[in-house]
Amino acid sequence: LKTPSLLHPLIKMAKDELKKEKKSKKRKSEAGEAETAEEKAARKAAKKAKKAAAAAAEAEPEVKKEKKSKKAKKEAAEDEDESPKKKSKKEKKAKKEKVAEEEAEDPAPVAAESSEEEEEEEKMVIKSAPKPGDAAANPTGTTEVFMGNLSFNIDDDSLKEAFKEVGEITNIKWLEDRDTGKFKGCGFISFADADMAAKAVGMSGTEVLGREIKVDFAKGKSNAGGGAGGNREVRPMQAKPEGCTTMFAGNLNFNIDDDAMKEFFKGCGEVSSIRWLTDRDSGDFKGCGFIEFSDPESALDKAAALNGSELMGRQIRLDFAAPRAPREKSW
Repeated sequence: LKTPSLLHPLIKMAKDELKKEKKSKKRKSEAGEAETAEEKAARKAAKKAKKAAAAAAEAEPEVKKEKKSKKAKKEAAEDEDESPKKKSKKEKKAKKEKVAEEEAEDPAPVAAESSEEEEEEEKMVIKSAPKPGDAAANPTGTTEVFMGNLSFNIDDDSLKEAFKEVGEITNIKWLEDRDTGKFKGCGFISFADADMAAKAVGMSGTEVLGREIKVDFAKGKSNAGGGAGGNREVRPMQAKPEGCTTMFAGNLNFNIDDDAMKEFFKGCGEVSSIRWLTDRDSGDFKGCGFIEFSDPESALDKAAALNGSELMGRQIRLDFAAPRAPREKSW
């Protein structure tokens, strides 16, 4: 059929529109397929990333475990090589941390803590020193006491002044360093009788020249060598040997000196010589010696009457000394 000439433009326009519509659909279709491919690629990439993350997450604990294991092995090896001192420090630190954690978890009541502190303060309270007259028990009857923690500025006069209410001090022996000769801050003090010594011990803790002195009955070295001090049964003397000119004296105070010995025997006669016995190796005094008089015939018998008397807090033991046999001459 032949179409009228007027319809040709319309048909052409319709065909053009159809072509355009087809092209538009085709573009849309291609665009949709392309978008789907990109989405697929993105989904695949996302899956891969997820898998990789999951794998990493699974591997991480193993890595951590391995690292922890290595660290533990290293610490164990270090502990084996560590000195006991370092181990002790670590243990103490661990204990402190543990105690701190426990205290933080379960804090003690404030009232309980304050009561404990009060108890500690009560324990630390220093009782006031006894006053003269609060005599300590003196079972041995010694007249000598040891004094310690003395001021380095103390002297005979200041000590006698501090103990003037106790009684008469008959002898003071300050202890000094053998090498340097410096005062050690202590000494042995003798009183006129045992009751005075007991009162002096009762004054332990009294402040003298800014220091709380320590006072106790003399013991140790001053009571060693030749028996203990105090009153005991007097050992009888042997018969006076023919030609005896020397008196043996034992159980002597280790602080005795020539002046004290001469003073002890002053009523017997003049002491002409004193020979103190010492250890051959150390040179230490043995607590005994030999006394010779200018007039032995009259002095020895008088001296023998003093056997068992107290000298510087100790019961002196006297005996006649046998004369030395004359040495034979070697030609």
